[in-house]
Amino acid sequence: MRTRHEAPASAGPGTPLLQVEYIDVTNPAAIRVTAITG
Repeated sequence: MRTRHEAPASAGPGTPLLQVEYIDVTNPAAIRVTAITG
């Protein structure tokens, strides 16, 4: 099972998103954080 959460850093257009992907819900320590610019 995977859960993905994406939240905009600010309300401006083309703002970088902070993507936090929980690789394993049974292991909260396994978290991959990626900064996405769009």
